[in-house]
Amino acid sequence: MSSSSLFRKPFSPKKAPPRKATTISPLQMDAAERSREFMLDYTNAHMQLGSIYFTFDLETGEWYNEITGESTHIAKKSKNITSNNKEVKKIQKENLVLQEENNMLKVKNEILVDMISEVYSEFSEYDHSHA
Repeated sequence: MSSSSLFRKPFSPKKAPPRKATTISPLQMDAAERSREFMLDYTNAHMQLGSIYFTFDLETGEWYNEITGESTHIAKKSKNITSNNKEVKKIQKENLVLQEENNMLKVKNEILVDMISEVYSEFSEYDHSHA
């Protein structure tokens, strides 16, 4: 063993620089980047409640019921739209009738309160004059 090997420094590699992150958190991406990165389709919104599937129609802004296992046809959608529109119109008509009835009952109630107030004031005046 030579004297030069005794005083030589032990092997010490240089410290490596910290690595840069290769992936970006999905929270840091905007919607377009997320849709490209994760192959997301924002044009067709679907949801399932129990065994019933619903699809959102961007043109009408409404959800449509899809029967499980059946393909969605335009005729089926138009049938759902028609039946939904009929139901909505029927409910709106019933709502209007109930609102009118409610308004009439409010008017009748006000009239009865006025009548009671008038009778009470007449009774009070009569009671004071005969006391």
